[in-house]
Amino acid sequence: MEELIKYILDKIVDHPDDLKIESLQNEEWVTITAKLNPDDMGKVIGKGGKTINSIRSLVKILASKAQKRCNLNVEPLA
Repeated sequence: MEELIKYILDKIVDHPDDLKIESLQNEEWVTITAKLNPDDMGKVIGKGGKTINSIRSLVKILASKAQKRCNLNVEPLA
């Protein structure tokens, strides 16, 4: 899942070198946090959140195939 998110976000953002993907897993849940340049936040979220919701839908499909639940968070780099 991390590879898919990195691939998709790498194509969307203007600063792909700043992109960092972190993941925490347990038996049921996978929490993935994408940290990116603050200038790219608007592009990733999209108008009305459409872009990030589409990415989350793809990740949830992959997670359901692995019988897990997934949560995707997007944060600006500090």
